[in-house]
Amino acid sequence: MGEMCPKKTNRWLALGSVLKFYITHAPRIVAFLNERREQVGNAVPPILMPSWWLLTYAFTPVIAIIIETVVKLQTRDLVICKQRQLLVLLANDIRDMFKVRHIDDEADNDFDDLPIANYVRRDNSFVLLATLREYVDDLGMRVQAHWPVMDANEKTIVLQTIAQFAIGLSDGIVKVETERDSTNNAAVDLASLIMPMDLVKMRSSTFISEVIEPHEAQLQATA
Repeated sequence: MGEMCPKKTNRWLALGSVLKFYITHAPRIVAFLNERREQVGNAVPPILMPSWWLLTYAFTPVIAIIIETVVKLQTRDLVICKQRQLLVLLANDIRDMFKVRHIDDEADNDFDDLPIANYVRRDNSFVLLATLREYVDDLGMRVQAHWPVMDANEKTIVLQTIAQFAIGLSDGIVKVETERDSTNNAAVDLASLIMPMDLVKMRSSTFISEVIEPHEAQLQATA
């Protein structure tokens, strides 16, 4: 092909580069591998399967917004309370992208009446497969070309995989705690949601009782 694929690692930035490479060169990759199928006994690698391409296209937009958030989280002057806000916003963006819904929401009181084949559920979050079908349709003509060649079972598996990914990712991000305790585990007692500009306006006694004393042991351990 005359192109070098970026090295894939477990870092979000690297994953985003690899997915961008796949999508940018998709027609050439497929043609390149198809020309060489006879050399491997007509074996079909996953990258030539329509389901593989559908998942690649489906996951690429969400990887992009994760990378955008990761870059912001690495800003040196970012305070902890802003880090939490960025993670909450990211989780909400993912839920909105894939229409992840919560069973406890008032609008979903009729959840028990839904046929089990119509949705994917994990804990209290669920996604309707019909909404994911619309999401796939909106990914563009290249994706739509892969959809008709799959059988019904394969289509369902693809949608279920996207749903599990969306629920697991959005629910998992909400549980991420940027603040650590003295042993570098996720902190249980979190610092107050307060900005530095608010600290300078506090009375000394308030600063000591509400900010310093609740975290004195951690501050001493990490000093």
